[in-house]
Amino acid sequence: MWLKTTTDLLDRDRGASSAILNSAKIASRIYCFFHAETTFLRVWLPAVRVPYAEVAVLDQGHLNDRRVAISLAWFVILIPILRGQEDPPAAHYATPGSTPLNKERILGVIPDYHTIRDPKTTVAPMTVRQKWQLFLKESVDPFTVAGALAGATISHAGQSVPEYGSDKEAYAERFGAALADVTTQNFFSDAILAPLLHEDPRYFRKGPESSIPKRIAYSLSRLVITRTDSGRTTFNFAGVIGTAMGIALSNAYYPDRDVNGSVVRGRCLSSFTGGAVSNLLPEFWPDVREKLHKLHRHSTNTP
Repeated sequence: MWLKTTTDLLDRDRGASSAILNSAKIASRIYCFFHAETTFLRVWLPAVRVPYAEVAVLDQGHLNDRRVAISLAWFVILIPILRGQEDPPAAHYATPGSTPLNKERILGVIPDYHTIRDPKTTVAPMTVRQKWQLFLKESVDPFTVAGALAGATISHAGQSVPEYGSDKEAYAERFGAALADVTTQNFFSDAILAPLLHEDPRYFRKGPESSIPKRIAYSLSRLVITRTDSGRTTFNFAGVIGTAMGIALSNAYYPDRDVNGSVVRGRCLSSFTGGAVSNLLPEFWPDVREKLHKLHRHSTNTP
């Protein structure tokens, strides 16, 4: 009720930010949809009672695989309706698909496909094909595979989450789970929700013209704020919800003992921490590299 009232008030206020207005409307529709979906499950699907996973937001509640599957299916099917039609193209945008993915690497090793490094450049909206390419490149990059292998090694050595065991098969399962965690979150965020919601999954640098504190705050804010394909600012539905959907799906292959509220909270924290780092590194690395090059040139020119 209060969401609807807030939306009506924002509708009357012509000076309100369009991003806030759209977010309130979408939040209202999502709330109504999930309330209706939950009621539907409880009333018409009473047979759905098999405990599946404890959820952090529910003290003693449980989910099951059928309810998760139905919820995700409904969400993916109806998300274009919840989001509404795509905004009209902004004047400063070029032909869709004309801006290629970034091929440069941080420290020559870490992939940086999702970054627009020059804040002043004219940027074209991504096509659906490019968003799928971004998902594939980020998921199968050698650095991603090496990171999953390193995480599996640390987890296996310390016998920490996920607790598959201590033999070779358990090590392989840890590696597969680590790689699946990254892949599923990228899949839902970049390949599915970003096209459906018309959101741009790239990171747009603020650049050295701003102060360091402002750049740090900007980088962290991009976890929950993004651009639409037309260049407008909006809540990062694709990034936040896509990450949550990937974490929810991971309950299907994690051991039963690791499917609980504390572990889910830990996975959420690690995922969003990784997202923050993946924004901070490309924000400041070009500046660091430029300074290193200047120091190198100065040292070589000094007699």
